Amino acid sequence: MDNLYIVIGSRGNVGSQIMQRLRRLNKCVITQLTSEILEFSNEELVERIASSFSENSIKLREAKVGVILAHRYRGDNVQIALENELRITRDFIWALSMLCESLRVVVLGSITGRHVDQKMPEAYHYAKDLQKSIVRQSVRIKNLHMNLLELNWFEKFVEELATDEYRKTISNVKKRIGGDNLPSVDSITEFACALIELQHPPRGATIIYDGGFSLFQEN
Repeated sequence: MDNLYIVIGSRGNVGSQIMQRLRRLNKCVITQLTSEILEFSNEELVERIASSFSENSIKLREAKVGVILAHRYRGDNVQIALENELRITRDFIWALSMLCESLRVVVLGSITGRHVDQKMPEAYHYAKDLQKSIVRQSVRIKNLHMNLLELNWFEKFVEELATDEYRKTISNVKKRIGGDNLPSVDSITEFACALIELQHPPRGATIIYDGGFSLFQEN
């Protein structure tokens, strides 16, 4: 069992639900704002996190830390998207890995990284593809177990926030893959925890987690 969870991107819809689920699972969890990662140096951020460790009575060098990356760039500037992704997913995680005995990271990615979704900006596609490359390169760091969950359709909104159009779309997706096989944010969170808390977790892997949706071919 890991000593501490860190959630990056906790202000978004998915990230906030992940935080709530982790707390219901009685995990010791702190947040790290993406805006702070982009604004402050790694040294400043590491010092802040070290303070959080101390506040939770965790010995820094003995800690096994789990990180869930749920951030997302929402603009359409390709250069900024790539720079932000490198800063958050690579530079910050690399620096954090030097703090603790073992760092386990799950990146919430998207199938958009290998398909063209005309509803999403070009910058988003590049950022999601870059995440996969960073995860592969993470095997260079011995105490880092970093993997990516490639998401497709999942139940992103709680019932009270879902629009009628969204409910109808999700209903059709569920019919396509069979019943209740579509992941929810809670199930994604629990799956991420299971990966992180394995005695010998995988490294550098991209794991498709979509209830089998991507295996069905369009007619």
